[in-house]
Amino acid sequence: MDDERQTAEDSGFDRGWSGHAARQARRGLAMTPAERLRWLEETMAEMRRLQGRAIGAPRREEAD
Repeated sequence: MDDERQTAEDSGFDRGWSGHAARQARRGLAMTPAERLRWLEETMAEMRRLQGRAIGAPRREEAD
């Protein structure tokens, strides 16, 4: 088990929720406050574009 965990860490591949959460936390801490804000704004803009797409809703420009 420890050998598998070590191999996963060496390869840069996250395993499970805890590995992913730790990587995301390290990434966030490495960013400056301005970079974190830009990331948040970009992520929110992308989520707004994707909102409703999972159920096959037409894009707003297609619906007009």
